[in-house]
Amino acid sequence: MSSDSLNVVALISGGKDSFFSILHCLKNGHRVLALANLYPDVNGEDGDGRYATSPNQTTNDEEIDSHMYQTVGASIIPLYASALNLPLYRQPISGSAINTSRDYSVSKSTTSNSDSDETESLLPLLAQVLAAHPKINAISTGAILSSYQRTRIESVALRLGLTSLGYLWQYPYLAPYTQDSLLRDMAAVGQDARIIKVASGGLDVRHLWLNVADGTTVRKLAREMGRFGGLVGGSMLGEGGEYETLAVDGPVGVWKKRIVLDEKGRKVCGDGGVWSLRMTGSVIEEKERAEGKGEDEWMERLRVPELFDQEFERLLRSVELEPEGRRWDGEDDPVVVSILHSDTDNTRTTTAQLNGTPLKYFTQSIHTTESTLYISNLHHPPESSTTNTNSTNLIPPSASSLSPATPSTSSSTTTTPPNEQFTTIANQLLHHLSTHGLSPSHITHTTILLRSMSLFSQINTAYATLFTTPNPPSRVTIACGDRLPEGVDVVLSAICHLPRRRQGHGDDGGNGEIRGDEDRIGLHVQSRSYWAPANIGPYSQGISVPIWDDDDDTDDDNDDNDTNGHPTNNSARLIYIAGQIPLIPSTMSLPTTSTSSFTTQAILSLQHLWRIGRVMNVDWWISCVAFITASSPADAEWQVKRVGEVWRGVHAPEFLSQDGDDDGGDQEEEEEEEEEEDIDIAERSLRGNRPWAVTNSSLSSSSHAMNTHRRALPNCPALARHTPTNNDNFQYSDYDAHLNTNIPPPPTPPIFTAQINSLPRSSSIEWAAIGLEIDKKRAYISRCEEGDRYICHIHDHSGALVLRVVHASVVDEEALMELLGIINISEEPGLVEVFVCDGLDLHFLEDTVRCSVQVIPCVSVWDAEGKNVFAAVRWREHV
Repeated sequence: MSSDSLNVVALISGGKDSFFSILHCLKNGHRVLALANLYPDVNGEDGDGRYATSPNQTTNDEEIDSHMYQTVGASIIPLYASALNLPLYRQPISGSAINTSRDYSVSKSTTSNSDSDETESLLPLLAQVLAAHPKINAISTGAILSSYQRTRIESVALRLGLTSLGYLWQYPYLAPYTQDSLLRDMAAVGQDARIIKVASGGLDVRHLWLNVADGTTVRKLAREMGRFGGLVGGSMLGEGGEYETLAVDGPVGVWKKRIVLDEKGRKVCGDGGVWSLRMTGSVIEEKERAEGKGEDEWMERLRVPELFDQEFERLLRSVELEPEGRRWDGEDDPVVVSILHSDTDNTRTTTAQLNGTPLKYFTQSIHTTESTLYISNLHHPPESSTTNTNSTNLIPPSASSLSPATPSTSSSTTTTPPNEQFTTIANQLLHHLSTHGLSPSHITHTTILLRSMSLFSQINTAYATLFTTPNPPSRVTIACGDRLPEGVDVVLSAICHLPRRRQGHGDDGGNGEIRGDEDRIGLHVQSRSYWAPANIGPYSQGISVPIWDDDDDTDDDNDDNDTNGHPTNNSARLIYIAGQIPLIPSTMSLPTTSTSSFTTQAILSLQHLWRIGRVMNVDWWISCVAFITASSPADAEWQVKRVGEVWRGVHAPEFLSQDGDDDGGDQEEEEEEEEEEDIDIAERSLRGNRPWAVTNSSLSSSSHAMNTHRRALPNCPALARHTPTNNDNFQYSDYDAHLNTNIPPPPTPPIFTAQINSLPRSSSIEWAAIGLEIDKKRAYISRCEEGDRYICHIHDHSGALVLRVVHASVVDEEALMELLGIINISEEPGLVEVFVCDGLDLHFLEDTVRCSVQVIPCVSVWDAEGKNVFAAVRWREHV
């Protein structure tokens, strides 16, 4: 058993997904020690933890109206203890769905009369499990696309110190990108789950008790649900309540016995298009083992989704291999570790370059625009800053302060301990937020600079205490070494979204009340899966906020949502994505030395960015920074070249042409017979006797209608208009327009590369990007290049310019000062980020700059063309 193996309690509902998730837990080397279930307490049964194996102990099979738990088929649940030879723990469901928000908050889970949300029923259940099995440290669930279910399980798991395992999360959006791939994977390993409830157009009593994973059933579901337009989202998997299932058998080695229920014990109930089975007389039956097959034989037939999406796999193959000797494992390379984390002098020439010259001056700066509060460079010792705040307005339309730090003369060895430094920083942050009528829940993104990544754990623990509501801000954390000012070990910068002001509401003298965080959308997946790395802790994968307040969007009761559960509105949105490093999602570890290279890590972490971007509705990347940790100038130069190749590769026409999934065009679906002969044995032999390969090879029996539509990124149809460098406007009328005509592909978004001292987990690369979602009124972007500047304009639906994002590179300090002077006289400068590669004297910022200036000291900085420059600057101008 691997040292990374977890001891799991499997939360089961009786349905197909919770039991299939158990198989993936075992496949990933974990041990399942117990089962746990919540059941409907219609007759007021108390429940005493361990449950008898006889289903007659509870003859009640009545459903309750639960948003969270499957309750149909509850009378069969006790049989699973014997069927899987595992202890089963049960508790009745108490409470109701009090908090119906997608993202679960404990603070909103009780009513004024102390009634609790049904989610909280998990706490006493799992408390019993942990008391009996103190070694359990993880919980598994079968959540596929339901953020409602996932966020509630994760909330409970986090409070109990359990790792959440959700290996089925986003499963239909992983190769081979079909809704029925999960069902066919179940059939490949012999899982038998019967449909016991239907509640969808096209499904009726004829579908009850069919094996949902059987090929014939899959085709029936596709054909009959498709007739009613039901093949959207996860409908084929029952994700919208189209049907519910009961698992009765599975692979030998996991299922020691099967559950048998004859026809006489199944009574059909229901009306109005909703039908279910009430079951009595079910029994346990011994299973015969196939001769010559071991208990773990099923693992060979269990398909695990490939690490790379098909288009990223093609990109990896298309990029030439690293030169000899340039393989990168990061964490396990003793040379790299000694350079990046050494506390003593090192005679290697790269040490001086990595240590560098400290910044000679550091400033804390604060600036507000109509929609955003920028707080930059908070650090210890505290600065005597005052914020220019209009006392008659809680959020002044434009207020800024810029305060000099007291130059420190102490060395880093005698500085205030880092945890005490962060306490000072946190107090400063809370003060500035309070001054503007905000709380930490309004922060959308943070950047943390550390002197050494060895400080990460203690700083992260303190940082987490700031955030007590769902969806904390996205975050980038890097280590800058001795380039931070002397005596400074921690620096924090934050971007905050200002809630919309509602004129004529509230009793605040007509100034309008502060609106909450309804406009702020977050993605915070804390479960291990095959999809993207879990963010276990105080940062989300992504946060989305509107760019402007649309006057037409005044309906508070507008509950329109997109396919990802995001509310729609009339404003384009900025999406802040957390820095992505190349962790393998299912294990949360870096690729091993034998299989990893810098190119592999670069493309894997870029794929994480893409998958998160798709879920967050990103249409276009406004900007991207690639952080690298090369140990020498030569290595840095080579890695920068590879970063550029990969970034251009994901925006190349040949990549875009296969990025989205074809919906089948006009191809007609062939009508298939009700019964189909088993796959020919010769065909099975040709495919290596791998049942999962047979059932999933090209998903030959699946129609195009069952293909999962993955959001195109860049989303060319959404980019309705943009201006190339020749200033000739053109339209994208369909996704592949640029492939079929002389219209050029969309321009590659701007990027620059920053070499820094170290990254979390000793990763060799981290991608940090800002995305744009085009609003439903067809806002658009335009771009132009002026010498070494790349300018992205974001226009609203009327054509008015609302935000300008500028990228520029400079060759020396004089050019930087000249550029900052230009920014200073712009109409409404917001945030200026300066990535600088030498000890820069920033005294001049104290009296001259009107915006918030965030400084990131780097080992070296490289522009989009791969040229080594003195500094790279990114600034936003709110128009």
